[in-house]
Amino acid sequence: MPALNNLRWEAFANHIATRSKTKISQADAYLRSGYKTKQRGAEVAGSRLLKKPEIKSRIAQITAPAVRKSGVTLEKVLFDAEQSRQLAMDIEQPSAAIAASTLQAKLVGLLRDRVEVGRPGEFYRCDTPDELLQHLRQKTAAESIDSLHEQRKVLEAMRMIIEDEIASRAQSTN
Repeated sequence: MPALNNLRWEAFANHIATRSKTKISQADAYLRSGYKTKQRGAEVAGSRLLKKPEIKSRIAQITAPAVRKSGVTLEKVLFDAEQSRQLAMDIEQPSAAIAASTLQAKLVGLLRDRVEVGRPGEFYRCDTPDELLQHLRQKTAAESIDSLHEQRKVLEAMRMIIEDEIASRAQSTN
């Protein structure tokens, strides 16, 4: 795939592809690409751009040589994580097994790290997931809320699996 025709999209893709070295945020990449927004609009707009198939493909193309050179593939990392999880289960280290399972979930996109967006402590009054959702509804677009609902379902399912595993281990030791 050649460079993108939209110069701002191309700049954004390059900033995102190199951010492991530059340590810039998605919002900074958006602003450095020549876009202008008010307040925290860069975070939302940058997220929207990252969902565009053309930009995803371009980022993959830019980063492909480094990935090939390293020899690291998703399959290899998932295999290593599964081996680590199995070893942790064999030596009865549930926290290490959960860590390996969490890594696997992140790698396949079932679990994403959350970073607080906004002023420090903006969410401090949110004691429950429902309060957080209510707060976010007031601050963000509807598509962000839908994504949070889906991720909440995944996290709840993972929590139930972990609790079941802990309970079954407790029963087997008694």
